[in-house]
Amino acid sequence: MKSLRVGTSVNAGRWRLFPIERTSIGHTGYPHGWWFHGTKELYALVVTGEDQRYALACDGSPMSLKDLTSQVPEIEQALNR
Repeated sequence: MKSLRVGTSVNAGRWRLFPIERTSIGHTGYPHGWWFHGTKELYALVVTGEDQRYALACDGSPMSLKDLTSQVPEIEQALNR
């Protein structure tokens, strides 16, 4: 199972940074038990400040904020706090 969510925002001077985290959880069954594993990693970064909003992928390349918001609807709520 994989999901995207808004992480805890960080203020950096006049900018506010919102990490978008990808969480993966999985399991494997064995004859004598189960193995559960999970990861959490940075997927994207939403940057706001001075009436600007934009999204960056992990490698620093621009992303569509509109497309990212369609994948993670909670972004709008976080940006409006």
